[in-house]
Amino acid sequence: ISQAIMDTLMCLIAFDLARSVFDRRVGLVAALVLALDTRFITQTGAINTETLFIFLLVSGVWAFVVARSATRWQVIGYAAAAILLLLAAFTRAVALPLIALFALLPLLPRPTRPQLIGAGLIVGVGLLMVGAWVVRNYQATGQVVIISDGFGSNFWMGSRLDGQWHGIIEFDKERADLQSRYGGRDAYVEDALRTIAADPAAYVRLLASKVTQAYLQPYGTVVFGGESLKELAAQVLRGERSLAELVNGEAFWPKLIVYIFHYTGLIGGLIGLWLARRDWLKVLPLVLPIVYFTAAYTLLTIIPRYIFPTMPFYMILAAFAGVTMFSKVAAERNNRQTVNVK
Repeated sequence: ISQAIMDTLMCLIAFDLARSVFDRRVGLVAALVLALDTRFITQTGAINTETLFIFLLVSGVWAFVVARSATRWQVIGYAAAAILLLLAAFTRAVALPLIALFALLPLLPRPTRPQLIGAGLIVGVGLLMVGAWVVRNYQATGQVVIISDGFGSNFWMGSRLDGQWHGIIEFDKERADLQSRYGGRDAYVEDALRTIAADPAAYVRLLASKVTQAYLQPYGTVVFGGESLKELAAQVLRGERSLAELVNGEAFWPKLIVYIFHYTGLIGGLIGLWLARRDWLKVLPLVLPIVYFTAAYTLLTIIPRYIFPTMPFYMILAAFAGVTMFSKVAAERNNRQTVNVK
């Protein structure tokens, strides 16, 4: 129930975020699509961090956008944005550098005094909360750990073989081999850098392959049973199955709906980003999480689940694209009708 409530609140917050960046129509379309998106519906029933993380992330970006455009209480808004984004980082440590990036946004294009205060406040609140957590970790473990110590191992896994996680058993085997080569040390970063330096071109190809596979495969299809929709479609193209067998396959329609939402968000989001390119400063808070998480997870280990939290921002941009194109078509039709009447 708590996750369903958070997901509902996320849709409402996404509405106001889209309304604040664009207008009310975009907000309504974005909220409606997010509310109907089966990926978010099924996710609320899973015991994962996605629902909480997405709620905190979208709320943090919304608080930032509201604070940036406010004439009063900007300090409170920036403080709320910092706290919400930090809570998101405590849910997923990879989000921590994103807070520093958001601290730079108030400085663009020409910072005013309230904006300078806002940037300083985001940094100050972040340092205070992270510092307290580092002290807590040191007292508990005797080690200096900034939220999480998983960066090195994920960077190492993401630099070798297929760049993915293959379970704890396989990881323990590979880790034992690593330790045997480095005198018992977990030399994750050192070994990763050596691998990259040995063949930089292969590493670039690996990064391109990882991010492409993660984006081509929608998150949420594994909730439904049956064979992979991609594999079934490939079999149809090879003539191994008929189209009727594809359509009648187990959970074909629920999976197809997931694909439709996924690619509508991605393609529509990219179109919306292009249409809004002249107002880059306005849409930057929406684009920054997309670019950051894509880049960060590409360097670490990336799967569809990891980039799923960026989908609300893609959907808002896609909603803007849809509203803009519909408005242009309606305006052209009205112009033609006016000309015909004359």
